[in-house]
Amino acid sequence: MEKLLTLSPPDKYGQNGDSPKISSLQKDETVPYLVQGPFVRFNNNQITNETKSEDKVKVIAKETPILLAAKNGVVEMVSRIFEHSPLAIHDSNQEKKNMVLLAAEYRQPHVYKFLLRKKSDLEILFRAVDENGDSAIHLAAHLKTDNPWHINGPALQMQCEVKWYKYVRDSVEPDFFAKHNYKGVLARNIFYATHKELAKKGAEWLVKTIDSCSMVAGLVVTVAYTSATAAPGGNGDDGTSPFEMET
Repeated sequence: MEKLLTLSPPDKYGQNGDSPKISSLQKDETVPYLVQGPFVRFNNNQITNETKSEDKVKVIAKETPILLAAKNGVVEMVSRIFEHSPLAIHDSNQEKKNMVLLAAEYRQPHVYKFLLRKKSDLEILFRAVDENGDSAIHLAAHLKTDNPWHINGPALQMQCEVKWYKYVRDSVEPDFFAKHNYKGVLARNIFYATHKELAKKGAEWLVKTIDSCSMVAGLVVTVAYTSATAAPGGNGDDGTSPFEMET
């Protein structure tokens, strides 16, 4: 944790709190060119390759420690970075997702609750949308295929998904989040569309579980009835009860 904290010093966010200051070294470099006879032309291939390399570096650099902590649910690190570099809360990745959006998307209740307690100071983060116009409730409505709840059984997974969606929805005032994304889709429609298959599997799982429980219950009743109707002491070698011989 201490090593990650050193990667986000306070002076890194001295400009606007969104990203580190871009070095001006590139501006001072000459544009590569080629001389062919009396003509001079730019080396477009080299420019393209350098641009791609810079884009890759930017993508990697955008995944800051506080975003990684929020995505993976390490609330202690989020709290430490928040105290160490307050402006780091405005970080966002290449998809324009801040730590509130990541916590909602990756089902991190502890991080989301921590940020919710500071909602009065972080309202702009809760109202933010990503590059697709998805708000926190839209991202909570999307189904994560990697089973973030670590629970066996589609029905139980579906229950957790419903609870999480309702928790994010009810954590703020009505109409707080953007209703539609850039495609004009509502969050609840996203939830219905992405969870349709999981709901079907959950129903089938419940039917199989009920059948198994019914079979076990039948065996238990049979054993209990046999035990209740059997004479105490069992039967002798000739099949008669010891009590009959005494009488």
